[in-house]
Amino acid sequence: MATISIWYRQGDNKPEVVDRASNEIAARNLAHEYRTAFGCAPGQHRYGRDHVWSGRKDQEPKEK
Repeated sequence: MATISIWYRQGDNKPEVVDRASNEIAARNLAHEYRTAFGCAPGQHRYGRDHVWSGRKDQEPKEK
């Protein structure tokens, strides 16, 4: 079983792994929790500036 990384990129800094999950459902839940905690969710102060995502480093969302 592969682990899934939870990534966080603050502004223009390099992305970093903040956590890992053992399955896709847990990864989505963790990404949502980190998105909210870091203020990256829609309506929050860091939305569109920072990104939290699950998967590989090159799968970063490009939405602004």
